[in-house]
Amino acid sequence: MNTPNMLTARRRFVLTPADDNKLPLYIESIGDNSHEALVDRRDGYPFFHWIQTVSGEGIIWFEGNETRLPKRHGVFLHPDMPHRYEALTERWETLYITFGGTAAQAIVASLGLSSGIYHWEEESPLAELPSDMLRRAESDSDLFGLSGSADVYRFLIHLQKYGHTASPASVAGNVRKLRPLISWLEERYADASIGIEHMADRLGISIRTLNTLFRDTFGLTPYAYLLHIRIRHAKAMLLNERDATVKSVSAAAGFRDVSHFTATFRRTVGMPPDRFRRLH
Repeated sequence: MNTPNMLTARRRFVLTPADDNKLPLYIESIGDNSHEALVDRRDGYPFFHWIQTVSGEGIIWFEGNETRLPKRHGVFLHPDMPHRYEALTERWETLYITFGGTAAQAIVASLGLSSGIYHWEEESPLAELPSDMLRRAESDSDLFGLSGSADVYRFLIHLQKYGHTASPASVAGNVRKLRPLISWLEERYADASIGIEHMADRLGISIRTLNTLFRDTFGLTPYAYLLHIRIRHAKAMLLNERDATVKSVSAAAGFRDVSHFTATFRRTVGMPPDRFRRLH
């Protein structure tokens, strides 16, 4: 038996066109709640269910466990899994996604995404993706559910890549250890000679330990994190320095050659640098 969902919803979208059930993935509902209240689903929910904290803090019970959900934490629940959650603070703001599809079970299984609590760093691309999905859903232009289907797949890939299941305390400790290196990389990203050996030497640790710290904290290798910094600065230069060529931006962002820069930019952003500049 399920208790009625006693919450205040700012927005709620149920995106289920007639042919959605034929898609490999589709959004069943997406929305955010400004004052999440008690929800008790003893029979679970019939779709995959993601809920994350935007502000405040909640607590959830599932699989016999009681776990807090502070900011930058979310819970991923498989269909029909009994659960109960409620606010711990006076105001608990959440964002949620429910989804299904003909290939949903297979895709989730192939990515190894089990039910559980996930958390991420502020710098992670996962931080903004669900909010972006909600904004796109608001536009009401996805008549056939195709954009929503792609969004769900993108979300699952990001959750697998950037979501961490280690304790928040251990992640916070890793961030403290890495902070001097991260600050140094933000200053020196334009130096194309920087390699993983330089990064390890900067902290006085082995390359293996450095790799472990970055993977446990950000879900990335140290070099991938450096590329993330370089691409972020390259995007700013493309938009703010309109007379700069793609080649000059490539060099200023720390890439040895423009072909590597273009390939990395396309893979990361989803389009080549010149098209990104035109669109924005």
